[in-house]
Amino acid sequence: MSIVLDHFLASGRNKLIPTENGAYVAFTYKEKQCAVSLDEWKNTWSKQVDTYDGVLLKATASDNTEHMFIVAPTQASGTLILWHSSSIAGGTEYITDSSKAKLDFDGYNKTQTIIKTLSQESTTSYAPGYCYNYSYGNIPAHSWYLPALGEVDLIWQNKSAINTVLTGLGQSSLTEDRYWSSTEYSSDYAWREYMTDGHPTNGPKSEDSYYFYARACTAFNS
Repeated sequence: MSIVLDHFLASGRNKLIPTENGAYVAFTYKEKQCAVSLDEWKNTWSKQVDTYDGVLLKATASDNTEHMFIVAPTQASGTLILWHSSSIAGGTEYITDSSKAKLDFDGYNKTQTIIKTLSQESTTSYAPGYCYNYSYGNIPAHSWYLPALGEVDLIWQNKSAINTVLTGLGQSSLTEDRYWSSTEYSSDYAWREYMTDGHPTNGPKSEDSYYFYARACTAFNS
């Protein structure tokens, strides 16, 4: 039993130690989500908790809205995947303007809609289904989602901070390539973003030349 952890949990709130970059190690203790700096995780908490859940990102978007979600510590085994097997509508609202798409932060609900529309409940070979079925640490499958373009953009904006935590946990950094989002451009196109420069582009969901990365995210229940 950890006296330190029990003491802070008794305060009735999550533990968030401020850091300059806004990236934290997220973990679960007694069914409560917590987050601490990488140094504190290494020096104290990792000795008392079996595993972590991912990297908590706490960031402010260009529209001044604040967002907090967990970024998965791993991705699809380093492989590239399609958005879907065919050019087909995922059932979400189409966003054709890139500036509006970069303010879409509804990845969870979009993924849920796409999964139901395209029957990807058990599919892991395409971006939405892979993220939906992802699991890590104490966060089970079906709790994760394919982030919307705004969330992917926040990951890019805070890439350095996230990579610092990832490498500190012994995981690989974000790949310098394109990542799929759950934001649909049309029935046959979806948005993705380059981790090199944050440039959003839309492209075919199913063509062989459009295999990209997918990084699952999940809510941080503060």
